Amino acid sequence: MASLPNWCLVIVADTKTPLESTYLSKIGMKNNSNYSKIIKYLSVKEQTILYPLLSEIIPLNTFGRKNIGYMYAIHHKAKLIWDFDDDNDGIADLNDFKKPFDHVKVCKHSQNILLNPYPYFGGKETRTWPRGFPLQYIKSNETLPKLCTSRRNVQLGIVQSLANNQPDVDAIYRMTRDVPFNFRASPTSHRPLVLPRGTYAPFNAQATLWFAPSFAYMALPLSVNGRVSDIWRSYIAQYFLHSKNIRLAFSSPYVIQDRNAHDILRDFNAELDLYQKSQQLVHFLSSAEYVNSDIVELYKHLYTRQYIEQLDIQFAEAWTKTLASITESA
Repeated sequence: MASLPNWCLVIVADTKTPLESTYLSKIGMKNNSNYSKIIKYLSVKEQTILYPLLSEIIPLNTFGRKNIGYMYAIHHKAKLIWDFDDDNDGIADLNDFKKPFDHVKVCKHSQNILLNPYPYFGGKETRTWPRGFPLQYIKSNETLPKLCTSRRNVQLGIVQSLANNQPDVDAIYRMTRDVPFNFRASPTSHRPLVLPRGTYAPFNAQATLWFAPSFAYMALPLSVNGRVSDIWRSYIAQYFLHSKNIRLAFSSPYVIQDRNAHDILRDFNAELDLYQKSQQLVHFLSSAEYVNSDIVELYKHLYTRQYIEQLDIQFAEAWTKTLASITESA
């Protein structure tokens, strides 16, 4: 990532992160005189100075510290943000998403509230599903709608790149199916799949391209496990994007994941909320029961329904206040 032109790599340091000079040396950039233009090492101290509200509410040494990196990128007028994990190699090709671009969409009269994107891209098994997809629907043909090609202009907010070798699947999948595997699709063989307005599918924080209109919804909840946080964010972000007619797309794999060591049973326990609550969350967000454009108010409703804890209401307030302050100072 550090060697890519026109990108700036933001490193959100933590108490366990090596010092800047050591880190740069490890990634082979210590002797690069231009590194300050392409790499930003955000020390814990600098995070506290720049974004005190977020730094105070987000615990150190947690997945949620990524939120400070997002805010830094937004603050410094990023046009795109590539949200990725350190065990993923690759990046989406921006040329594939220049307007107008060829894509597939759900054919008329085939739309459902939920869509499983994996089968379109050629998963290895008869039934393949992304982490966070409601288990009640993994055998439902209604989540596999008929698709039609299109070149119609759409406003993209988010593109989720699938991953080869270690795709993002849940612990149940890993304990019952063969992993690793590769999708049969490639960017040249399969057009991106653009979800229709009002349809939901989970996406992650491992290989996701965010466009400026969606930046406000990048916030990762803090009070749930990291295996749940990015999935809750994905559903929440889609709720707001639907209200603005901004679209989510899934693409063939641009990345290969060489997965860090995991304990599958520990992952299973960490993902219990996904197995037990994803369906209800999607139904709540897609129902007429709730209509609001305020992320803090939505978090309050999610708290009363036990999807998140009180900490996340405070976090949402800190996120929106910080976002407003950097926007006003621009």
